[in-house]
Amino acid sequence: MLREIFNFLHGALGEFRRHFWAYLLLFLGMNLLMNGIIVSLFNVAAGAIMRVSGIPFISYNNIGTIIFGHPLGALGLVILLLLLILLVYVQFSIQFVGVARIQAGERSMLQILREALASLQVVNPRILLFFLGYFLLILPFGKYVFASPLLAKVTIPAFTMEFFLAKPLNMVILIAFYALVFILGNRLILVLPHLILKKRSLRDAVSESLKATHGLVPLVSFFLYFGVIVFGTWLISQGFYYLFYGLQLLLDKSSIALVSAIVLMVLVEVVNFLALTLAGMLLFSFMLSRLGYLPAEVSKTRTKRSLGFRVVVGTLTSLGLLILLATNWVYMTGMLTAKPVTISHRGVNDDNGVQNSIPSLLSTNKLKPDYVEMDVQETADKQFVVFHDPTLANLAKINKAPQKMTLSNLTDLTLSENHHTAKLASFDDYLLTAEKLHQKLLVEIKTTALDPESPSNLTKRFLNDYGSRLSKDGDMIHSLNYDVVSSVKSDSPNLPVSFILPFNIVFPETPANAYTMEATTLDASFVQTAHAHNQAVYAWTVNSAELMRSDMVDGVDGIITDHLTLLKEQIKDYEEHPSYADRLYMFFEMMPTPGSAASN
Repeated sequence: MLREIFNFLHGALGEFRRHFWAYLLLFLGMNLLMNGIIVSLFNVAAGAIMRVSGIPFISYNNIGTIIFGHPLGALGLVILLLLLILLVYVQFSIQFVGVARIQAGERSMLQILREALASLQVVNPRILLFFLGYFLLILPFGKYVFASPLLAKVTIPAFTMEFFLAKPLNMVILIAFYALVFILGNRLILVLPHLILKKRSLRDAVSESLKATHGLVPLVSFFLYFGVIVFGTWLISQGFYYLFYGLQLLLDKSSIALVSAIVLMVLVEVVNFLALTLAGMLLFSFMLSRLGYLPAEVSKTRTKRSLGFRVVVGTLTSLGLLILLATNWVYMTGMLTAKPVTISHRGVNDDNGVQNSIPSLLSTNKLKPDYVEMDVQETADKQFVVFHDPTLANLAKINKAPQKMTLSNLTDLTLSENHHTAKLASFDDYLLTAEKLHQKLLVEIKTTALDPESPSNLTKRFLNDYGSRLSKDGDMIHSLNYDVVSSVKSDSPNLPVSFILPFNIVFPETPANAYTMEATTLDASFVQTAHAHNQAVYAWTVNSAELMRSDMVDGVDGIITDHLTLLKEQIKDYEEHPSYADRLYMFFEMMPTPGSAASN
């Protein structure tokens, strides 16, 4: 099998070298088209549907409200979703047909486009619905083959992974799920090429894919091929990155340090483009080989390009290079980097105490965070305690919800976490302590179905009791419940409120002052759109140095973290103007890797 892989790579790499420009145009051109035009149009269309139909946001907790409260808007969004799936299908059609035709010596992009569009003849609503589930189901592994900017936001958020990693049973469930998805993704991996290139019906394409991947040998073969392609291109690109980094370390002491950093950053980007293109070509070529499109049949002659083609390519390349040089200068001089406010998640820093407790507040305050984020829940007697979890089982070993106990019973409890103990705090005591420390708070109002009153009434009473103090102290409120956000905006318009979003699907249309966005799907586009609407963006929960730096480059206004010390160190590094070599290193840490964006 290793000899087979070697022969495949030898033939495919030779083909890539001979027709390099054609493959670069195919993959890079598709990426620019999708990111630069299609994704933007999709966001504009989704935003327009939401505004016209009165849908403020899209999340897992308001699907029912959208369907039953805004049926026309829901219909429009469903049509848009099906159109998105159709466009993903068109993207892969162009790439499959493109690779097959380039390898056959037919490199007319117009002909490739015609044949790819002709493959749409087999598409019907049943196929679109199949691929809606297909892409979502195999995404954890299938994205390493079928990557698309249109599917980039469909990912598993970090907080979901943290839930599964918290307990052994959850980990077993997660591992079993991934194993099932891997096997299923492997068995169905050839459905797309059979549909597109062989013009099979959906039933026949599924049958052919299952037949070709039956047994242990095909499973191991697919795993080895994908592993060699993805890991190999990643290893090559990383080797170049570290070579450029080492060179910049030497040049940082010279008079051309800035110029060399900008040039080397361009080379990093070029290597990344090449690595992604190569990975995409190899992965698609491997699947084509399973359908009988063998690299051995590839034309071995170079195609002579016309003068017009060379002029167009040269002009576009020069324009792209100028844009890269300009943006790289901005990055290297630190103009893109924003200094975010520091926010301690649940009032702790590196396990220095029990979350949401007064002792941890006292300890964390010594580090002077801009804000301490904490959670408030209602009690059975309509008071408020500082607590996050839906039940007391984890921290107090009592399987009851806070809403089922009175304030006095709750504040008698001792909580244990991270080898620390602390009394469960009332919000009155916690707020009083914060005021004595002159510590600003970011208060999350948590609501559940067990609350004694509705979210709106709960919020009104909370604001009546504490709203003026919070405003005077410079505090903020945020919540996952949109009713809470609306109530704060109507009852205390001067009190800043942020709407918590677990997914970045479509930019929301709300009057919130800010968005607290889960960091996994947060990107620069969301931040820029929010700033255009005069809204701030706070990223949560950001616990790695790499993600902290990435969020700062994206321009977020605040970062919520469990590791406040680490965040302050990263901000200090930026304030003290890190070396150009360090900036170069930070940049290629954020680059997409071959495989995860192979066809991107």
